Amino acid sequence: MLAEKAVRLAPENGMVLDTYGWILFKQGRNGEAIVKLREALAALPDHPIVLYHLGAAYLAAGNDDLGRDHVVRALARAPDFIMEPETYYETFGTFIPNVIFPTGNVVKDGLLWIYYGCCDTSIGLATVPLNELIDHIFTTGTSK
Repeated sequence: MLAEKAVRLAPENGMVLDTYGWILFKQGRNGEAIVKLREALAALPDHPIVLYHLGAAYLAAGNDDLGRDHVVRALARAPDFIMEPETYYETFGTFIPNVIFPTGNVVKDGLLWIYYGCCDTSIGLATVPLNELIDHIFTTGTSK
């Protein structure tokens, strides 16, 4: 198989290992797939495609907890910014315009409080219901 040859030629290449592991998974060879996909994840930590593939292999092998954990980690990324500069104090700074940077988060009564810096002049506070943010991430998230 061509994928096996690729693994022999590039045994530490995470994408090659992922491709081979996914082929093994699609062939129903879940145990072997998990081994290769774990190697791929070691080479590409937190890569969403590898996380998804490994999660699917764990689920197919009957390890529901690890499977769900990996799939959730793969999908829990929003394709867009959840915050961006909009107001005057976020867009006009003395030295650095158009930048905001979250610095701390607190969850209280289901509400996520996001404390953030604005340009180089201010501190802001944004809030969002945590369940809405999670829904946004899960419904719009991609495996980019």
